[in-house]
Parts: sequence; C-alpha cells; structure tokens
Amino acid sequence: MHELKKMVKNRSLLKKEIIFVKEKYTTIAGILFFLAGMVILMGIITAEAYYPDQPAYTTHNSMISDLGSTMPPNSIITQPSTTIFNLSMIITGILILLGTYFLFGFSGDRVAAVLFGLLGLGTLGVGVFPGNITQQHPYICSFNVYQWRINCSIFLPID
Repeated sequence: MHELKKMVKNRSLLKKEIIFVKEKYTTIAGILFFLAGMVILMGIITAEAYYPDQPAYTTHNSMISDLGSTMPPNSIITQPSTTIFNLSMIITGILILLGTYFLFGFSGDRVAAVLFGLLGLGTLGVGVFPGNITQQHPYICSFNVYQWRINCSIFLPID
C-alpha cells in the first residue's frame, strides 16, 4: 500500500513537471516569435531608410525583395540596404525555426510544426538566395507568402 501511494505521488509530480516544462518552452517560443517579428519589421524599415534615392525604392512600385537585390537582367544591389535586408531575413528565418522547435517540440501537432517550419525555411531562403543569385527566388518568396496565409487561416482564431 505504501509503494502504491509513493507511485501515485511520483506520477503527480511528473505531470506537474511536464506541465512546467511545456509552459517554459511555450514562453521561449513566444519570445522567439516576437523577436522574429521585430527583426523582420525593423530590418525592412531600416533597409528602406538606407536605400539610395536613385534608383528609387517605393513600397507601391517595388517588391520587398528588391531591398535585397533586384531580379536579373540588370540586377541592382545597393549597400548597406542589401546586407541589412538579407541578414534580417536570415535571422528571422532562424528565429522562426527555433520558435517552431520550442512550440511544437512537445505538443505532437505535426501539421502545425511542418507549416511553421516551412515558413521559417522560406524566410531563411529569401535572405540566403536574393533575387540576383538565383532564378528560384520568386518561387521561394511566393511560397513564403502563401505559407504565411495558410498558417494564419488555420491557426489564428476568427471571430
């Protein structure tokens, strides 16, 4: 009887410890996703601010990826805008991948983990493969945009 009470007590302590670890990992994931949002927002704003007057960059007529470099032929690379934009995309992609690991590492929701992981890889790909390096850049960018829409439509509650 004493052994049974001990086992029940150990099991309840184990459940409390698992809940604590999940809460801790969820908090870490939230911080990483927040930092990813801040890095991408400030990276784009900073890259826009450092973009030279000629050739002009406008949010209406240009793609966001033009901050990294424009598409061939006649690719235009402007410094320091290019470095700021590409590094912010790389850092954001890594933060999203780390946040995905911490958020879904213990939940078992594999579909959500794959979708968020693909979002992180797409964002990382935008920074690693700017428009002047590869012809696949438009596919990476469009994939990233549609991936974000899928994530939002599935995981954000709509009232």
